[in-house]
Amino acid sequence: MADGKFLNGKSYVIGYDASRAFVAEATGTENYSLNLLKALAKVDRKNRYRVYVRDFSTPSLRDHEVAKQSRQKIATLLSVARNDKAGQGWPSNFEFRPIRPHRFWTQLGLALETWKNPVDLLFVPAHTLPILRRRSFLKGTTSSQGTTGIKGLKTQKARGTRDTLGARDTRYVVTIHDLGVEYLPGHHQFPQRYYLDLASKYAARHADALIAVSAATRDDLIKRYKVDAKKVFAVHEGVDAAFFRPSSKLKVKSVKSKYKIKGDYILFVGTVQPRKNLLMLIRAFANLVGSRQLVVSRRNKKTTDYKLRTTNLVIAGKLGWDYADILAAPKKYGIEKQVKFLGHVDTGDLPALYSGAKVFAFPSLFEGFGLPILEAISCGCPVIASDIGPHREIFDKFSRNGQWPMANGKSRENLEAIVLVKPNDVDKWASVLYQYISQYRKSQINISQKGQLLAEFSWEQTAKKTLQVFEQVIR
Repeated sequence: MADGKFLNGKSYVIGYDASRAFVAEATGTENYSLNLLKALAKVDRKNRYRVYVRDFSTPSLRDHEVAKQSRQKIATLLSVARNDKAGQGWPSNFEFRPIRPHRFWTQLGLALETWKNPVDLLFVPAHTLPILRRRSFLKGTTSSQGTTGIKGLKTQKARGTRDTLGARDTRYVVTIHDLGVEYLPGHHQFPQRYYLDLASKYAARHADALIAVSAATRDDLIKRYKVDAKKVFAVHEGVDAAFFRPSSKLKVKSVKSKYKIKGDYILFVGTVQPRKNLLMLIRAFANLVGSRQLVVSRRNKKTTDYKLRTTNLVIAGKLGWDYADILAAPKKYGIEKQVKFLGHVDTGDLPALYSGAKVFAFPSLFEGFGLPILEAISCGCPVIASDIGPHREIFDKFSRNGQWPMANGKSRENLEAIVLVKPNDVDKWASVLYQYISQYRKSQINISQKGQLLAEFSWEQTAKKTLQVFEQVIR
């Protein structure tokens, strides 16, 4: 299947919705779109790809100069993709097509483009499926589940797979990242939560196959949306271990200086919004540092009390929505000098931020997967994460009898590299954070022992498994 050996030696035209791939401030879905696209370019040289992009995009930034720089960055990325593919590593079987209009891009621009110039398969990496589709209007192939499913598609192929205009039926594959809007509706912004819910339900009903980024999300689709289990495939996201790797002390020092971080710190990476459970994390951190009130002399700087008083909580990520209470929480608990909000950080700085942290905290109430956990692990940083389904999948993959030894061999510093804690157990979070802060030296994960497991979460593996889904749908 890899290196072009795929789909029984036949070549197909695969459309790829890359509207989210080239953006100025990428979050989870955007990173997934771009990294999967790049990985497909490495593993599949057989099929032809039409990559649909927005030829211009305006980032939602307030500062005029920053917005201007971001627009220029986007324009450069798209120019490179369209005009200099070979020079940037894009293979010859990848063609980039800009689409207008910018508003209603999926339902107007992408729908019309794929109607006029059909592809064998259209892949949408984020929830939204075009309503205007050749098959939906010209053949009416929907069933009680919205499509005939994998088995029904094979029956259609036997009967003939061309529509009334002579074009081959397009198959549709959509990635659903999570159903957080179903479980935590109050933690999503109006009106996006209604749009996301409707878009996800429509895609789940009408796509020929769905990709879920975790087994937990696959189960949610089957249980909540009543999707046929045979058309839902769990394909984990990947991590670029060549990029996310332990940084040198010099690089860590440089990045800490850039963001004005002093001393030890606990790190969170993600969008600042309610479902990330940051209010709980800040409260746990306040309970921790507020529990030691001793005055520490300068000659006694290695005491646990001193470490608690000089350790910071660093929150890296752009502001999402309903973040006012989160930003106000440090002052409320009297720890505003020890909590630092960095805002959006350059992607190139993330490995050093992970590498320099005492521990990475990821307390989300709900996630589709949990990619920052893998990024931290890949950089040698131990992790405390919320005990939810997707995180347990990562924990079960990496843990060894519930414990993963650190690189140094001293028993008192031989803490677990991944610890799962119930999302709202403030006291337990404070206790586990204390264990990592109280270490006199930062414990690092022995990456060499887990290289093979990290490889299982590579983007190349994600791309190969995604191609397997394409194969199930097309053949």
